[in-house]
Amino acid sequence: MPRGVASDRRRLLQLHAQLAQALRQDDWEAVIKVDQAIRELLQELATRPQLDDGVLEAKARLKKLHAQALLRCAQACERLWEQLLDYLDHAEARVAYQQVSQLGLEERG
Repeated sequence: MPRGVASDRRRLLQLHAQLAQALRQDDWEAVIKVDQAIRELLQELATRPQLDDGVLEAKARLKKLHAQALLRCAQACERLWEQLLDYLDHAEARVAYQQVSQLGLEERG
């Protein structure tokens, strides 16, 4: 296996390991950094006339994990959205309660 091919494969496998670790730890900042590194490497690989089977296999594994990362990201966004809506509902209820309480005080006073 030529030296550059081994290096490309190794880099893809390293990014796979980094992305897997970031996902295990729910470390979204690390996911962002790995995603950027993946983008840069894929852009570099796109300039190559041909990729070795080992590189293509590592690239396919990374693509599969990246798809899982996108799904996990969408799920995390959905959870955050639900938390935000819950927070807003509670905030609106507090405001309404305060307004009712103030009206009751004003009527007595």
